[in-house]
Amino acid sequence: MKESKDPAIAAALEYEFATHDAMANLTDRRSPTKVKACLRWADALLQLEALPESDHRRAGDFLAMRGKIPIEARRIITDAMVRLDAAAMAAECRFAKTQTKH
Repeated sequence: MKESKDPAIAAALEYEFATHDAMANLTDRRSPTKVKACLRWADALLQLEALPESDHRRAGDFLAMRGKIPIEARRIITDAMVRLDAAAMAAECRFAKTQTKH
């Protein structure tokens, strides 16, 4: 992975790579890799959003210039994360039901 000493560019690159990683792993239905990739993406997004306004703008301009993130990526990844959360909650409910029967 490319690295930059500029925090705005470093955050932008991590977000770009995390987005591609998440998108590549979304088709794996039950994979821990999918969860890890989505969490990496969420962390990268938080890091990008935490930048000061001028750096955030520069990072956005840098990403737009590169044009490597599909426009629908954020929606697709967040939808997948909602489904993962729903699946986890359903699993917790099933587990809780087995514990109350004893």
